Amino acid sequence: MRYLLSLMAIASIGLHGYAQNKVPKTQLPTGMSMEDLQKMATMSPQELEAYKTKMLKQAEANARQLAKAGNIKLDETVLPTTSFYFPVKDMKRLATLPAAPPTLNTLMGQLTKQEAALKQALPTSAVQKVESIAAGKSALDLRNAAIGGWYRDNPEAAMLLSMKAVQKSPEDILGWNNLAALMNMTGLEHQAVPILLYGLNKYPNSSILLNNMGQSYLGMGDVNKATQYFKKCLTIDDLHPEANHSMALISLQAKDMEAAMRHFEKELTIAQRRSSLALLAKHENREKLNLTALRNRKMQLDGTNRKDFFEEIALGKFKLPDLPKNSEQAQGFMKANKGFMESLQNEFLFWSNAGIATPQQLSAEGKRYPGIYADLVDELIRELGDQYAPILALFGEDDVSHLDAMTRQYYKTLSERECPPPPSVAGGGAAVMEAHQRKCCDIKKPIIDQYVADYNAFVTNRIQIVLPRWKVFLNTLINYAQLDPSIGNQRLVCSFVSQYFTFLIQCMQAAKLDAPPMECHTTMTTEEADAILAANHDFKLDCPDWLEFEVSLKLAKLKVNCESYNIEADVYGIINVGAEKQFKSGTSTLYVGAGIDGSFKEVAEGEITQQFYIVFDHNNQFSDVGMRGTANGELAGGMIGAEFGYDFSMSSGFNAQGKTNSAWVENYTKALGYVTK
Repeated sequence: MRYLLSLMAIASIGLHGYAQNKVPKTQLPTGMSMEDLQKMATMSPQELEAYKTKMLKQAEANARQLAKAGNIKLDETVLPTTSFYFPVKDMKRLATLPAAPPTLNTLMGQLTKQEAALKQALPTSAVQKVESIAAGKSALDLRNAAIGGWYRDNPEAAMLLSMKAVQKSPEDILGWNNLAALMNMTGLEHQAVPILLYGLNKYPNSSILLNNMGQSYLGMGDVNKATQYFKKCLTIDDLHPEANHSMALISLQAKDMEAAMRHFEKELTIAQRRSSLALLAKHENREKLNLTALRNRKMQLDGTNRKDFFEEIALGKFKLPDLPKNSEQAQGFMKANKGFMESLQNEFLFWSNAGIATPQQLSAEGKRYPGIYADLVDELIRELGDQYAPILALFGEDDVSHLDAMTRQYYKTLSERECPPPPSVAGGGAAVMEAHQRKCCDIKKPIIDQYVADYNAFVTNRIQIVLPRWKVFLNTLINYAQLDPSIGNQRLVCSFVSQYFTFLIQCMQAAKLDAPPMECHTTMTTEEADAILAANHDFKLDCPDWLEFEVSLKLAKLKVNCESYNIEADVYGIINVGAEKQFKSGTSTLYVGAGIDGSFKEVAEGEITQQFYIVFDHNNQFSDVGMRGTANGELAGGMIGAEFGYDFSMSSGFNAQGKTNSAWVENYTKALGYVTK
């Protein structure tokens, strides 16, 4: 699966540029100095726009100088500030055109004169080379050689070879058409018109001849005459690329934007060239054209089968597992798919590293002349990004909001479904406790299972929607990059493939993996729990009378009832010590205290007790420590009757309870106008 780069290793067409001079240390990689940037930071928007135009013009001037120095033909239509224009109407050349189609003999005579003049204008060595190439060749071979000469930027040789092809086969209209086309492209449109008149006289509905005639008149500045021929051409061949291109330019000149976009669209359906794309890139109506759709249509017309690069580089073998449908599946999901996750991470690292260009590659790329499809690829990739960037994420804002709402509702439902309080250990033993856990599990687990199922079903649905988008996106991106396999485009492809593996990792991590509740950690079944709890609930134990008794022993006193037992001893009749055990809670309490009976300086009379205690839980672990006491009797010589108790512990804080039964309280209340019961 490591051969993406070899898939895109298509030979590029173009000339090598010149190595750039070293940039001074005071300059940035863009060629701008820090002083330039500081100056721009203080400019107004209007000044920035003017500065931008100035810099673009300087850059274009530099490009022209370099092209001239390197003998490179510069396509000025791609320059950002260059506007297209039609030549001024050439009345002198237009006046030389024949009114009627010439005869073949007339054309042959003119051709002989034109060939002689061309040979005289060329170096003898160039003429001799053409003669040697043409010797013994057929008319078809000469036509092909002429086309090759033109594309090798040797228009003089191409013209001579085309003339010889016509002389070899005078009846061949295609040969005459090619010669006229070469004349149009070399600025000899007035010489091409008689040839095309002759051809159209024989084949009046030839879209090729009609287009070339339109190009002849357009080159001489007669836009109206050219438009007539282009329109007639397009009635015969609606998708003729050259006629549509010229009509698009004529429409732009006339400010008819709708017609211009219509003709550009038809042209780009057949021929997607950089000159047209450059014009569109600078035009405000560029967004009206869907180049991706045009590219797909062109591939269909060409009969080109789109390769499934997604499968060729083995991306399809990384199949996401089904997400958990309940808490049991969730519990072991990541462990079961640990190897798969490691594979995704390894692939992410591989493609990330593959997208890092070496210094040697960057150096070679800097010397590489842009391929013939470079501009088309840039536009197609930009359009592809605009289309897919918003829809390749696993979740959108609405999806995140939906999942958040689902999670909030889940926790609300879970908090509302509380388990009943567990029984005490003394109330049924370990079996009853386990049965209670089983029943609590039965309450909580369905809620968790439903949440896991619903959440992961939503995530799965999103995966099923977005995953095919990634496949189409990557296939299309690689298809476009093949048209111009530059280092930059190769790095771009590798970067997006690594992002695809990031997407797969996110899909795995998006799964909801809530485990079963802790109460479900039991082997007891629901049926067994029901049986145990039913038996425990059916058995009613009423406390018998004989269980409630109090016995005075030699050194202590024992109290027993259904709630607890207590043993207490007096020490010297003042200090009492004891222990208490609660059956239901299982807690134990040790205490030491004092109790006093009698009168206290005629202020109070009754019984007062006070104890210090320590509490242990049902596992005999320390639980609490505190003080408690009671008082009862009469205060102030019988005026106030009182009962009072308090408890102050480390865990519970201070708690006091009591009441007074006094006559003065009742009298005081009545005096204030209140009625008491």
